Amino acid sequence: MLVCKMSAKHFRWLFLAVFAALLAFVSNLSDPVTIGLTGEMSDGKYRIAGGTTPWALAFAALIISLYFLLMYTRPAKAELSFPGWWRRLSAFWLDLILAVMAVSPIFGILPTLFEWRRTGAFAWSFERTSPAPGDGLLFFLLFVLAIPAFALYYAWPLVRRSPSPGTCIMGYQIVAEEGVTLTWEVALKRTLFGWTTFLGDRKKTKLRIDASYGTHAIKLI
Repeated sequence: MLVCKMSAKHFRWLFLAVFAALLAFVSNLSDPVTIGLTGEMSDGKYRIAGGTTPWALAFAALIISLYFLLMYTRPAKAELSFPGWWRRLSAFWLDLILAVMAVSPIFGILPTLFEWRRTGAFAWSFERTSPAPGDGLLFFLLFVLAIPAFALYYAWPLVRRSPSPGTCIMGYQIVAEEGVTLTWEVALKRTLFGWTTFLGDRKKTKLRIDASYGTHAIKLI
C-alpha cells in the first residue's frame, strides 16, 4: 500500500502554497473566466456560460494529487481535544474553495465537449444568450456528479482517519471517539447532515455534530 513518509501536518504548507498561488493567479487575470457551468433564466433573459481552462486544470491536478498523498500519509501525533468552533468553520470554507477548484475545472470539460459537438468549433469556454438542445441535460448531469464528488471530498478523510486539506491547514483533524468506527455510511451522513447542527453550536463546548456521530477534533503536532 502507498504510504507517504511525510507527516500530515507538513502538508499544511503545501496546501497553503497552492492556495496562495491560486489567489495570486486569479487576482491577476485580465478577464473573468467561467469554470464549470453557470446559467441565468429569468424575466425572458437567457444566459449560459461554461467551460474550463488549462491553468485551472493544472491547479485541479495539483490539488487532487496533494489530496491523495494526504490520505495515504502516516498519521500525525494527536494532542488533546480541540473544539475551536471558528477554526473549524474556517477549515470548512478552505475545504470548500479547494474542493471547488479541484472539481469544477474537471467538470467544466463536459460543457466544453457539449458545445464543441454542437458548434463544431473547439473553445475552452463559451457564453451564449440563446438556449440549445441538451442544456437542461447538461445542468442535470453536472448537478448529479457534483453532489457525490463534494460529499466524498469531505467524507474520505474521516474514513481514512486523516485530516482534510482544510483541517490540515488549520492544524487539527477529526477522529472517532474510542470504540467508534467511522464507516462510509457514518462519514457520509456526518458530511451531508452534520452542518445543519454545527452552525448553531458556536458557544457550546461539545458540538452536536460530534455528539451525534461519535467524533471529536484533535490538534495535530
